Amino acid sequence: MNTVWEQWVLKGGVMMGPLLLCSFLGLTIIIYKAIVFWRERADVDALISRVEQKIRANQRGEALAACEEFGGPAARMMATIITSGAATREVAREAVEECVAVEIDRLESYLRGLNTLAYIAPLLGFLGTVWGMIVAFNDVATANEVTPRIVASGISQALITTATGLIIAVPFYAAYNYFVGRVDSFALEMGKAATRLLQVLYPEEAKRVEVSQQTEA
Repeated sequence: MNTVWEQWVLKGGVMMGPLLLCSFLGLTIIIYKAIVFWRERADVDALISRVEQKIRANQRGEALAACEEFGGPAARMMATIITSGAATREVAREAVEECVAVEIDRLESYLRGLNTLAYIAPLLGFLGTVWGMIVAFNDVATANEVTPRIVASGISQALITTATGLIIAVPFYAAYNYFVGRVDSFALEMGKAATRLLQVLYPEEAKRVEVSQQTEA
């Protein structure tokens, strides 16, 4: 005896295959990105404090060890600045921008695919709706006697595919927006960490910029 789920899939018609494939791919991306973001989490304030303390004590090796201990995009970015050996703040800032771009690109990997799946799932559902209506009218045209059961079969297929597409799209959109928000949070953390570290590594230039800004004001 078929389960309710099996009956749902069978009644959905030919478009249920692509919809189920979208569901599988999207869930795979969501699980993967959730694991990635969970591993990348870190106490950035504690990281900044630790690294700042080690840099002021001229213990760059310990500062790098702290970056490795905490992990995450901000820690990797700080390690890049420390090891860059840039002679000026501007050169170091260029290294920061390049590192941040690489980290953001890595964090955003597969998110475009998730967004695409969330977009096309309802379209596939609507396509299934049209297909179901075609089936319904074709059955009506070829039937010797039109009964409600004949019409209901095609309409049922149409409604099932529409519902399935929306069921897939809603959580996918929610997950996509959540992950985009997490990427933005990581970007803010990296910006905060970079600003603090550059001030520690290049105090003279930081003071000069501050004085210049006050003079212009």
